[in-house]
Amino acid sequence: MQGGGGTKEVNQVLEELGVGRFQVMQLLPICTLYLIDGAEILVASSILDSLQTAWGFSEWMRGAFISIVFVGVLLGSILGGILGDAIGRRPTLLVSYFFVVAFSVLCAASQGPLQLMVARFFFGCGYGMGAGTAIAVTVESVPPSWRASLMNVCSLFFIFGEIFAASLLMIFMPQLSGYTGDTWRWVTLLAAAPGAVVLPFAALALQETPHYLLSKGYNDEALSVVKYIAAANQNYAAVDGLAGVYAGPALRMEPSEPGEVRADSGGTVEDGRRPLPKAVHDETTVLQRFAIAFSPAYRSIVLGGCYLLFAANFQFYGLMYALPLVFGHMEAVPVSPAFQVLVAAFWDFPGVVLVQCLIRSQKFGHRDGLIGLALLSSVCFAAMTSLDLGATWIWVSLPVTYMAKFLVNAFFTLAYVYIAEVFPSSCRTTAVGICVATSRLGSIIAPPLFDSLTTSLHHGRFFAVAAMVAVGAVVVTRGALTYERKNEALEEEAPSLAARAGREEGSSAALASKAAGEEVRAGGKYGTLSS
Repeated sequence: MQGGGGTKEVNQVLEELGVGRFQVMQLLPICTLYLIDGAEILVASSILDSLQTAWGFSEWMRGAFISIVFVGVLLGSILGGILGDAIGRRPTLLVSYFFVVAFSVLCAASQGPLQLMVARFFFGCGYGMGAGTAIAVTVESVPPSWRASLMNVCSLFFIFGEIFAASLLMIFMPQLSGYTGDTWRWVTLLAAAPGAVVLPFAALALQETPHYLLSKGYNDEALSVVKYIAAANQNYAAVDGLAGVYAGPALRMEPSEPGEVRADSGGTVEDGRRPLPKAVHDETTVLQRFAIAFSPAYRSIVLGGCYLLFAANFQFYGLMYALPLVFGHMEAVPVSPAFQVLVAAFWDFPGVVLVQCLIRSQKFGHRDGLIGLALLSSVCFAAMTSLDLGATWIWVSLPVTYMAKFLVNAFFTLAYVYIAEVFPSSCRTTAVGICVATSRLGSIIAPPLFDSLTTSLHHGRFFAVAAMVAVGAVVVTRGALTYERKNEALEEEAPSLAARAGREEGSSAALASKAAGEEVRAGGKYGTLSS
């Protein structure tokens, strides 16, 4: 499709511009943010035994050191969601980035338990501010056909963070416990080093998204960003003569006379094919954006999304907290506890591959994938109770542990892909922020729940609870997630419930008509050869 003059719908332009240097520059800071999070969380849970030896804090504080991070993430996610829709994706993400890097350094410099907990709380606030905003930047900066795939690529960097941290642990703390001095400080500081390197680049390279600018009525600025993307990707043909971009689904019309007014478009036909739509100018307040998120059109999606991300966080971060402690106290664990943590991290890669297959599948929707992953992970968590049976069952318990890690990572990523696509740009970071904030309750309660349900040699009850949480995700996905927008153009404004129902009814009717036609051609429901 040629660039042409006039105006174009923003999703269409992004599709024509493709993926190139701009997307690399835009997503590198986000990927590094995920890398820091993966590294810091694994390091935080792996140095607990050494910290307890050095500082002599009480047992209940072990889980609190991890949970306090997610309390900060919860509060930061709410704040980041509000700011992302109010002042923009770019400034919110840069503030988040600065907080994460600064308080990672302060964590390494802490002189006692209280200082460390405060520093980790603000680290969590910083990451929370960027979590939902990073999702919005990702989906709004790439072509619709690439959106889910590049979100999956971003999730790879959380895994790279785990592997990076596990490698540091193998070098400095291979037994994960019994270390004194400043060893844990070096590990904590080095885990944050990639962020300090990328922060200046992020400040220079990160751009505001055209979807956000259009939702605020900044049409000229959105056009400037689109042309910047064309220059970065060296694809000038897509914007040659382009006078403007507009928000909303692309309008496909029969050819008509230029200048003709269309009652259904709110504009005039400029090029004989497409109307010039009205400009979108979002002046909604914070309370109005919350009202949109909890309107009948989105209420069940928000509530269902909150539970899905709760389950993903409970299982994923529960495993990140539990596995270093389980491996550290297992007898006859192969090679070393740190090596087993590294192996478990590598098992996240098949999860990324599986998610990519589900994303590209034309047969399975996001909801189908979520149901299948939740069912399989519930079986694996139930089988992980065999970890309590010791060395006799180690060749059963270790493989199901790796498989659980693989499935949970896939579920975690696919849940975020679904949530990122389903909300309109006018309230995307607010709605995603609500889901992300609520989900952090899962990561907050997982560490203390693990400590309260387990002993150094018995961990089965925690994994049984994780299995039940996964079963709950199956029920919620089937009951609360009423629709999806898999690989479709993003919505800019919230449609009415009746409009959405009409679209879905029309889609269902079309499928039914097609099926009926195939049935007639086949000779009826049961088929016959007589005619």
